[in-house]
Amino acid sequence: MSDLLLAIDYSKDFRFVGMVVARESVIKSSEFLNLASWVKHVADLPRREKIAYLHRFPKRLAKIRSYLEHVLVVRGIEEANRRLVELKPDVVLVDNALYSYVHHPRKVMESRVKERHRRVLMLLTDNVAYYAYWVLNVLRDPRKLREVLW
Repeated sequence: MSDLLLAIDYSKDFRFVGMVVARESVIKSSEFLNLASWVKHVADLPRREKIAYLHRFPKRLAKIRSYLEHVLVVRGIEEANRRLVELKPDVVLVDNALYSYVHHPRKVMESRVKERHRRVLMLLTDNVAYYAYWVLNVLRDPRKLREVLW
């Protein structure tokens, strides 16, 4: 059996949905968890720290890229559900606000996620969605978003 995890979170204005896919066996490693120790909840950072964090995000994400399968941003939950079918994850970790809209037989609400590696994956997905909002709505520079997607 595969151990493919997919995390889904939304941007500040719900227009962008971040999706990060990883193998659970890979992100459980202490190596990944140490490299991803920089991941924080962007919305909780003070304004000045938030801006610096977002500017550094692409380079930091690149350092853990080899541990991840995909990093995606889609427009809307319908597109996210279409991608779910294509990606075929075993388990989907879902932000509480999106839980009832995500169609997958094995989904886990974010508030129920206890394992450290899964919480890191959820935070990372939140960061991806927030970064998409920031570069597309605030900076208005879509080229920057391409740096973090694969």
